[in-house]
Amino acid sequence: MFSLDFSEVFENHDELSPPKHGLAMCGLQRGIGVPFCAMLMLLGSGCGDGPAGFSNPGSIEVLIQSYGEMWDPNGYQVVIDGSLTRSVEINSTTEFGGLPPGAYSIEITGVASNCIVAEENPVTVLVISDKKTIGSFGVQCFATFGS
Repeated sequence: MFSLDFSEVFENHDELSPPKHGLAMCGLQRGIGVPFCAMLMLLGSGCGDGPAGFSNPGSIEVLIQSYGEMWDPNGYQVVIDGSLTRSVEINSTTEFGGLPPGAYSIEITGVASNCIVAEENPVTVLVISDKKTIGSFGVQCFATFGS
């Protein structure tokens, strides 16, 4: 089995240390493996572009496109990591800024009973320092009986 050991990278190169939330917290809270998490921390640290442990925030732009009949008149909720929530209208875009680099879960909730989210929901995206990550969702709506 192939395994990666990033301990030497972090012990010998202080300028590549992970951001404040750290390697252990990333692996525990995000449910991803330590080797993958270490790579995320290296990407997010800017590879020594600033002071040790400093990362510029990034952002996530969420695009929602509705299709079909009888669209949800109330719109939807976009939820980032189960805690950042924002109401959005159908066929709209919203941006969450100031996010530390790392993996984030995006979920669309509040979908009417005659509609479904056509893509994987939730989806995990990677925020990189000083970059905008785009997540898009299609919502398919269907006519209800008697309409």
